[in-house]
Amino acid sequence: MITEFSISSNNELVVAATLNDPATSYEHGLLWYYDTYKDVAKSINIDSFVTANSGGLGSSSSNSEEISFTIPLTFLNLVDYTGIFYIQLFDNEVVSFDPLITPINNNLELAVAANLSKVYSCFINKLIETKVDNCNNIDKCGNVIYDLDAARINTLIEGVVKALIASEFIIANMFYTELLDICCNCGDCDTIVNTGYSIGTFNNIITIV
Repeated sequence: MITEFSISSNNELVVAATLNDPATSYEHGLLWYYDTYKDVAKSINIDSFVTANSGGLGSSSSNSEEISFTIPLTFLNLVDYTGIFYIQLFDNEVVSFDPLITPINNNLELAVAANLSKVYSCFINKLIETKVDNCNNIDKCGNVIYDLDAARINTLIEGVVKALIASEFIIANMFYTELLDICCNCGDCDTIVNTGYSIGTFNNIITIV
């Protein structure tokens, strides 16, 4: 069971997991972004992190194995952890593991972490920078904003959060992609970590951080 998958205040992905079967150990791991979710060809192999921390017994029980590690930004060549991230771990009961053929179309040992601060910041900036021109609301990109656009953005943000909590990951990814399309100046948005804009998985429960 993945006991923690979250984005730390140090801008690292934090991973912790426990196996209660002494005959098994974690050996494989895959990571996805919101736009590559469950695409095996575009998955990021994190076996090196998993195996380097696997093989030890947990302190709470002699029959459990506990692993924990962090994934730094440099590993993924990112400037910050914003967006939606998914991780899936596999134990040594998977025979001849090959991510191209091993069934991964299930949510076993799957967790999600997200930082939505850029989406919130983009939404706020878009409202502040809106001006009226010839009776139309115009954003800084020159796009006409209709009265329902603000409500639509807010609805999409709420949709992302609720879909993630409900484990409707494909829907959450769809909503998030649409939000990025609407927010034309998202590159100028600030990144804030763990201040109510994040989502993490703790003991298989997806929750707002």
